[in-house]
Amino acid sequence: MNVTFGPAGGDSRKNLTFYKATKNSISGSIASMRGDSIGAISVEYAYDRSTTLTFNSSTNAGIFSTLQAYFAAGNQVLIIYVPTTRGTYSGGYCYDYLSVTAASLTITYEYLQSDGSLASASVAAGSAAKLNITAYNTAYSHKVTWSFGNHTATQTIASGTASASYTIPLSWLDVIPSATSGAASVSLET
Repeated sequence: MNVTFGPAGGDSRKNLTFYKATKNSISGSIASMRGDSIGAISVEYAYDRSTTLTFNSSTNAGIFSTLQAYFAAGNQVLIIYVPTTRGTYSGGYCYDYLSVTAASLTITYEYLQSDGSLASASVAAGSAAKLNITAYNTAYSHKVTWSFGNHTATQTIASGTASASYTIPLSWLDVIPSATSGAASVSLET
């Protein structure tokens, strides 16, 4: 997350606190927008400068896992707020007052998909075609869809299964009445 702080408050360490939003639109007061706390990041010299905050499985891991689940659930708004302060300076301004003039969050993700490869490039109708499955994670189940012309068959493959087989029915040959061969396809969904 890139954050730009304005010239407000003191130039000391400040806490940037993140909250879940109560809705996926920005409207109303902070009290009506702010949901459960996600956590706080302590930022050194949060005054009139830009900085990058990192969230991953090793840096700020607790906040990272909460953000990951929060955005994966379809949420779109993140609240940054300073809920409490340490008091005021003799001049009357708050120790923790800060101004965020810009913030951007970049999310990097990896597709957690499995790979499939056919055991043979061609198979006679009435014989079994086999798809070998290399699972990204053995706990993943899969959906395999076999297609030939306007015919399809879908299989649900249990987790831990390393292949799927399907026998192309002879009745599917109705899509190639004058030909001796045709192109079939198979898709693997993780």
